[in-house]
Amino acid sequence: MAEEKFLLKDHIMELDAVIRPAAVSTFLRYLNFKDSQGSFVSAKIIGPDKEEEKTNIRKCTHYDFTNITPSITDQHWANMCYHIFTQACNTYKAHHPMLTINKVYDIQALKYSPGGHYITHVDDHPDVSRSLSFIWRLNNDYEGGDLTWSMHGKEFMRSKTKPNSMIIWPSSFLYPHCVEPITKGTRWSIVAWAR
Repeated sequence: MAEEKFLLKDHIMELDAVIRPAAVSTFLRYLNFKDSQGSFVSAKIIGPDKEEEKTNIRKCTHYDFTNITPSITDQHWANMCYHIFTQACNTYKAHHPMLTINKVYDIQALKYSPGGHYITHVDDHPDVSRSLSFIWRLNNDYEGGDLTWSMHGKEFMRSKTKPNSMIIWPSSFLYPHCVEPITKGTRWSIVAWAR
């Protein structure tokens, strides 16, 4: 009996056409409005306290989604994101029946401007337990910003952005990944995790 080859990239799933294109345009207008209101702040990392060290690792801004807000508009978009990520999680679980997930959490909008990046890292951490990672890419009218996975310095997967597509993968140490620097334009995405 021939052995089946196990490839890490086989456990990275990409979903296309997450929502209707018109809804993506409306969502992007909402995110631009939130950004203009100062709702986006410097994205966090677990680790160094010095700001210059943080921006060497991760340079982007983020907005946390919550439906615990007096704004009905904010509640709408938070609930929509939670629903979309929960559906995506169920799709992934259907392909991996041994995976046990309780919930999707910590949904954030990310804005990467020129020079924005996130060096190679893994999402699971002793202080923040994560089983699955999600990135919903909203647009592709920018340059740079590819999402890549590598192990021992060797790239095993690269994903160029398709607008309105979502990538899902295990958050474990087997999936070190990065967002390459943005060279032109703005990269908008929504991220979430599940455990």
